[in-house]
Amino acid sequence: MSKAFFVSERRLQAIKLACALLALVLSVAGVQVLLSYVSRDFMTAISKKDAAAYWQLLWWYIGVFVLAIPLSAYYRWTEERLGLLWREWMAQHLIKRYFNNRAYYRLRGSASIDSGERRARPRTWATNSRSASRRSSTASVRRCSFSCRP
Repeated sequence: MSKAFFVSERRLQAIKLACALLALVLSVAGVQVLLSYVSRDFMTAISKKDAAAYWQLLWWYIGVFVLAIPLSAYYRWTEERLGLLWREWMAQHLIKRYFNNRAYYRLRGSASIDSGERRARPRTWATNSRSASRRSSTASVRRCSFSCRP
């Protein structure tokens, strides 16, 4: 289904959102690595009681948070927007296929089709699959970014 989505009439918007999502994943991972360095140095300055380094790193710490918050929010918005676009396209695609050549008559008479109560809820499935793929891709990028640092 995802391949059909990326070659459909909405492919340009989907590709733009997917590229933005990839760039945001990499950006958020980079900011998290930067935050870990700044946090390490900040705590070192506190433990050494170095006032000059403390104040300098405090501003770095605040600056990284100011950068991280909108990046994370925009990442989440882009992810949700891509999910909504995909769900909307999938619903229209399946409805077109259902009504194409009166397929609903063949489906209604088929014994292999179960009742609606026993079917999985598509929104739950779409949300769970998207969430699982997001978590795995984010974890992979994060693992690589934290393991590749010097």
